[in-house]
Amino acid sequence: MDNLGGRRRVRRRIVFLVSAFALALALLVGRLGELALWAGPGLRAYAVSERTRTVALPALRGEILDAEGHVLAGNIVVDDVSVAPRYLTATDVRALARALGVTPAAVRARMRLGSPLYAMVAQGVSSAVGDRVSALNLPDVVVTPRGTRTYPNGDLLGPVLGFVGVDGQGLAGLEYEDNRLLAGVPGEVTEQVDAGGNPIPSLTHVDRPPRPGDTLRLTIDRTLTLFAQQVLDAGVRKAHATDGRILVMDPATGAILAMAQYPSGNPNDPGVGPTRAWDDSIVQNVYPPGSTFKPVTAAGALRDGVITPQTTWYDPGYKVIDGVLLHGWEYPRAFGRVTLTRAFEVSSDIAFIDIGLAMGTRRFYQNLRLFGLMQPPPVDLPGAAAPLVLPERLVRPIDLADEAFGQTNAMSALQLAMVDSAVANGGLLVRPHVVAAVYGPDGRPVRTYGTDVIRRVMPPWVAAVITRGMEAVISPQGTGAAAAVPGYVLAGKTGTAQLAVGGRVGNTYMSSFIGFGPLPNPRVLILVQLNRPKGAFYGGQIAAPLFGQLMGETLRYLGIPPTQPLPRRGVRTVPRVVGLTPAAAARAVTGAGLVPLPLGAGPDVVATEPGAGTQVVRGGTVTLLLGRPGGRAPGGVPDVVGLPLRKAAILLAQRGLRLLPAGSGLAVSQTPAAGSPAVPGAAVRVVFRLPSAPPPPPPRVVPGRAAGGARRGGGA
Repeated sequence: MDNLGGRRRVRRRIVFLVSAFALALALLVGRLGELALWAGPGLRAYAVSERTRTVALPALRGEILDAEGHVLAGNIVVDDVSVAPRYLTATDVRALARALGVTPAAVRARMRLGSPLYAMVAQGVSSAVGDRVSALNLPDVVVTPRGTRTYPNGDLLGPVLGFVGVDGQGLAGLEYEDNRLLAGVPGEVTEQVDAGGNPIPSLTHVDRPPRPGDTLRLTIDRTLTLFAQQVLDAGVRKAHATDGRILVMDPATGAILAMAQYPSGNPNDPGVGPTRAWDDSIVQNVYPPGSTFKPVTAAGALRDGVITPQTTWYDPGYKVIDGVLLHGWEYPRAFGRVTLTRAFEVSSDIAFIDIGLAMGTRRFYQNLRLFGLMQPPPVDLPGAAAPLVLPERLVRPIDLADEAFGQTNAMSALQLAMVDSAVANGGLLVRPHVVAAVYGPDGRPVRTYGTDVIRRVMPPWVAAVITRGMEAVISPQGTGAAAAVPGYVLAGKTGTAQLAVGGRVGNTYMSSFIGFGPLPNPRVLILVQLNRPKGAFYGGQIAAPLFGQLMGETLRYLGIPPTQPLPRRGVRTVPRVVGLTPAAAARAVTGAGLVPLPLGAGPDVVATEPGAGTQVVRGGTVTLLLGRPGGRAPGGVPDVVGLPLRKAAILLAQRGLRLLPAGSGLAVSQTPAAGSPAVPGAAVRVVFRLPSAPPPPPPRVVPGRAAGGARRGGGA
């Protein structure tokens, strides 16, 4: 019985265990069925999502080109190197350090800054370094190429161009202002990764390719800007000024041809240098204009009939207003009886005080509003500063007297050039601009920008009267005699503005000169400003000579022929300096009584413009083209048809070719033809001819487009 009972208990246990196992198996099969039939798709999707990631493909940023197509802001491809520190051995680290050209300790220091699975050990290395790292075939080292911004011309136009941040977004200048156009549209890539986080190439595909950014072509000419920067740098050093700026523009169209400032930041390394080097001081900073504002006062008074071209004033050298003695700049001398032309010629502060008082506050401020001097200039650059103008309700006679000859109120260099351009172009207020055209990634133009006339601010006869007065400024008797350029008739105005220091006006000045030419159809307007010079401080002393030097260089570069015979006396011969070092060539040119202007980079002078043996007026400029013999720029003979002589000579010299010119004006033919193989040192014969067509008429106006104690005058 006992054995039978034992067998039954064993049998029941076996049945129980088998039933329990069967039940568990049924439950397991049921669960597996549930996972396979119902939850399976969701789990598969979850698994794929866990090993799938979407990565943005950065778009290549659009370039910024100058008026001639030279790259001012471009792109280069660099590599970033990242690692998974947990899986790198000491041998791997040493090999990686050798490939990067650094010490193993430096690599380990960068690895410690990351996580065990990710650390960036090198950023922005060259493609050659990236290739060396890739050749190591280390599975836990990733080389990622990316485009980065580069500025081939260093600090030339630095504040105008601006710079981009590490994320590729524009942070200043045109890079910021036109970031939407330049940035392009990022693409998108979907990739699946293995357990180590490495992409699986066969499971990677591009969902949306990136669209490169648009390209900007500017009105600014790189070569003209280089001329302006060199003239400015030399002028600042000579005058011991703290800073300065030069603006060159076409007064008829508003196109800005050159911008230079000192100091200037280098966008390749925006963290270096003083903060003020990143202020676009031509656009963003304001200063009292001094006597360069007098054309605006005269325009309002003539236009409104307050004065006539025949009105005269008596200038005793001072004037007492509201109990305050105002000194003219010539005090204690006196100019006596002066006409309007004479008032411009000698920069009579007293005459313009009388003009301002005769206008009265209401009419004077109406004139300011007409010239747009109550709001920032409508320019396509960021941060344009609004003028600082004393509120009309607070103006006393003493304030109006100061304002009439360019004190009290302040404005940017750009706004001053904009309003004085209205004199040069016959009375039109024209919008200044630096962008000429926008091109899409396919190179086709998306949009072009031309002349935009805001409104007429004076009739042509008023502009003609003021121009005659400004022409007298550059006469031998005028305050701007040093601005003269032999062979050309120019108009201009000196300015010496007193600056406030600690809230009080003292003996600190901004010296300036603004002018245009050649008359009677001005093509170029130039403004020169030097801040806080030491020693000589009148604009006619230190700013006017810089204007004359740059205006002569600009007119020759643009191929604008002299309008008057050159003087027979004071002519110098360009020496032969090809093959010399830049320093030796500069000494030879200076010794000949001429001014050297180096252009380009290299150990030797490969060409000059004008060429050796050419007769040049004393004080004229000789451009030294620098390069490396036998190492000239590749490419065939460039196309110079349509260019003026100076531009053609510079373009050919950059290819190591010599210019043999015939005639004057614009190039109409060349031999060899454009595109022919370029043999270093070969000559290119170019025929030049003066254009026969008359100058274009002024642009049409588009209605509705807006855009206590003694004081010293700021005259000359």
